[in-house]
Amino acid sequence: YIEFVLNPYEYNKNGVAIKSEENDIVIDAGGCWGDTALNFASKVGENGKVYSFEFIPGNVAIMKKNFSLNAELQKRIEIVEHPVWSESDVKMYCNDFGPASTIQSAYSSVHNIEISTITIDDLVLRKNINKVDFIKMDIEGAETFALNVEMETIKKYKPKLAISVYHSLTDFFEIPKLIDELNLGYKFYLGQFTHMAVETVLYAKVG
Repeated sequence: YIEFVLNPYEYNKNGVAIKSEENDIVIDAGGCWGDTALNFASKVGENGKVYSFEFIPGNVAIMKKNFSLNAELQKRIEIVEHPVWSESDVKMYCNDFGPASTIQSAYSSVHNIEISTITIDDLVLRKNINKVDFIKMDIEGAETFALNVEMETIKKYKPKLAISVYHSLTDFFEIPKLIDELNLGYKFYLGQFTHMAVETVLYAKVG
């Protein structure tokens, strides 16, 4: 209901629309079970593409199952099995607790699954992606790390943005500040989709 009816990663108010659209190339950072990727895939059409980041093995298995039940939409989605970070090819370790999974830099008896990071910029380079129209990011508090880099993709393509800011109070001002300092002309909007203190999303678009 939240993903497909409320559409938490879309903003439609007062004549302002920030959402995935026909032919868009979408970065879905924080794919979990694939519901957001399927929603995006249904919007971008046959000529669009969704790159969905998910690296927790259990989540990836559920994601692939959900995609297999939606064969036509699956063709428009590519899973990126790495966490988004400020630097690529950094070795980290995670546990597999579904949506409550966590990562850390050191191996432990709990964090015992080895993973490696990637930046959005490097994904674009390595996959030869020639445009990015929309970036959604909900990565459990790592948003500032993922954004605190050169952000050449944002500078070059000026994509629409939907960034979760509810994981930390400082994200409410740090994340728009990081984007605003690029001096690209982004305008910012906030949306809230539950009665709890979660799912607050910062939307941004140029002009």
